[in-house]
Amino acid sequence: MNRDLLIADAKQRVLDLAPGYVAPTMQSIGAVGNEGLGNLKYAAWAMREAGQITDFEVRIAHEIAYVLCGGDGPPRIVSEDDVLALEAEAFLRLLGTKETQDRMAHMLKTGKPLRN
Repeated sequence: MNRDLLIADAKQRVLDLAPGYVAPTMQSIGAVGNEGLGNLKYAAWAMREAGQITDFEVRIAHEIAYVLCGGDGPPRIVSEDDVLALEAEAFLRLLGTKETQDRMAHMLKTGKPLRN
């Protein structure tokens, strides 16, 4: 693929698909809440203890776990909008950290991930 044409090609593909597109209906999602959150946090801790991930990657794992479990609280049904809101909040929390900013700058500079 020609890098100079990627955006134009993608735009044309979207325009080709657009006629007749109907957005899917929002779904309800079963969220496991605190129990699942505790299990995922434990898994992240165990990976850190084994030297498989860094302290910051534990923080990322905790944010992802929080979103996947529908936040804290009891098991319940949540909407896609609820999960998307949790995801946006987690993203913004991580975006405000120096570690995330260092990772982004490193990826843009080298094209390779930074393990910090």
